[in-house]
Amino acid sequence: MYFMVILLLFVTLSPGNSETYSLNYIYTALSKPVELPGIHEFTAMGLMNDKQIDYYDSDLKQKVPRQDWMKEKLPADYWDKGTQSRKSKEQWFKVNVNILMDRMRHNNTDVHILQWKHGCVVDKQGDGSLRFKTGTDQYSYDGDDFLSFDVDTMQWVAPVYQALATKTKWDGVQILNQYTKGYLEKECVDWLNKFLEYGDKSFGSEHLPPKVYAFAKQSKTEGHLRLTCMATGFYPKDVEMQIRKNGVPLTKPDGVHSTGVLPNNDETYQIRMEVQIAKADTNDYDCYVHHRTLKEPIVEKWDGKCCDCSQTTAAIVGAVVVVVVLILVLVLLILWKKGKLYNTNAVPNGINAAPRAPNGNANGNGVNQVLLNGGPAVDLLKIPIKDGRTSPESGQGSNSSMESVALLNIDKEGTTKSNADSISTDSGEGGI
Repeated sequence: MYFMVILLLFVTLSPGNSETYSLNYIYTALSKPVELPGIHEFTAMGLMNDKQIDYYDSDLKQKVPRQDWMKEKLPADYWDKGTQSRKSKEQWFKVNVNILMDRMRHNNTDVHILQWKHGCVVDKQGDGSLRFKTGTDQYSYDGDDFLSFDVDTMQWVAPVYQALATKTKWDGVQILNQYTKGYLEKECVDWLNKFLEYGDKSFGSEHLPPKVYAFAKQSKTEGHLRLTCMATGFYPKDVEMQIRKNGVPLTKPDGVHSTGVLPNNDETYQIRMEVQIAKADTNDYDCYVHHRTLKEPIVEKWDGKCCDCSQTTAAIVGAVVVVVVLILVLVLLILWKKGKLYNTNAVPNGINAAPRAPNGNANGNGVNQVLLNGGPAVDLLKIPIKDGRTSPESGQGSNSSMESVALLNIDKEGTTKSNADSISTDSGEGGI
C-alpha cells in the first residue's frame, strides 16, 4: 500500500510536443506505529516519472531497488551508503516530528505525520539534453503545507505561524540555501539524466497513445446532462485535453471540471473532463486530445446520446409500480383486519375452530382468532414479524490524518558527492 505516492502525484498539463521528466524523493514519518498493513513508522522512496525506483521503510531497514535497471546499473556501494543515510534520516524524523507536535500543541493520542518531498522536473530538448523546469523542496505536517523553498529568491516560505521559527533558522544559513538551490537546478538534473540513460527501456521508449471516449449521463440538475471526455492508457504523463462546443474549446468559466492526470494501476495514465449541458442542447460537442504519441490530435465526437437516461426512466416506472403494490397490500391488510375478506363460517383445513361466541366470532375476538393444534387461541395479526434488516455498523473514524504526509531539511537524494544519500546535515542547522 503506497498511499503516500497516490496523494502526491502532481497534475501536469502541457502540450504534447514536449517531453517532461521528473525525479522526486518522498520521506514520511509517523509520530507512533500504526497497526495497519503496508503502513510503516518511517518510509522513504524515490520516484522517477511517478514510478517507484527505490524504497526503504522502518521495518525493512534497507534501501532497495524497485526497477531492474537500478539493480543492474548501480553498484552495491550505492545501496550500502543509501541504507546508512536513510537510517540517519529515520532518526532525524523521529526527533523532529516530536518537536513539531510540541510546537503545534499536539499530544500523542492521535497519529501525526511529517513529510518531506524534494526533486526536480525537466524538459527534454530536441538534442536530447535536459533543461531545468521547476524544483520542489517542501515540507508538510498532517497534510498541511508547513514550509517550502523558493528557488528564485533562495528563501524559505512559511505559510503557517508555527513555521516561522524554522524559516528564520534556515534562512540564517545561506550556504544551506545555496546548496538547496544548486541541488535542485544541477545535481538533481544530472542524476535524472543518468537514470534516464540507465532506464531507457522503462522511461524512454514506452510511449503509449491514449484511448478517447465521449459520453453523457444524467445530471443531478433536472433537465441537464453531464458530458464527459475521458482519455486513458497513455504514457508518458503529459497530455492536452479539451471539451469543444462547435469546435470552440470550453473553459472553467463555462463550467468545465477536470480530474487532472491520474495514474492507472498499469503505470499508464488517465484524465477526465466534464461539463453540464441542457438535455435539449443541439450543439455539436467533441473531445480533443493531443499526446506526443499522436501524429494528429484525436477528435472524438459525442453521439448525442445519454448512457443512463433509459435506465433512469425504467427505475422511475419501477418505483411507481412498487408504490402501487404497497398501497394495494396495505388496503388488503386493512380489509382483512376488519373481516371484510373472510367468510366467518369458513374453517381453514387442518385448524380446529374455537367455540363460537354469540357474535359469530371465534372466542368473541374476531375472525383472526384460531386454535393451533388444539392449543389456545392465537391472534394471527399480532404474531411478531422479525425484521430482516441488520443494525447499521457503528461509524469508524477516518484515517484522514493518515492519508496526508510530510518531512524536513536533510541531505538531498542523488547528490554527486559520492552517493545519492551521502551528505548528511541531519544534526545541526538542518533541524526544525
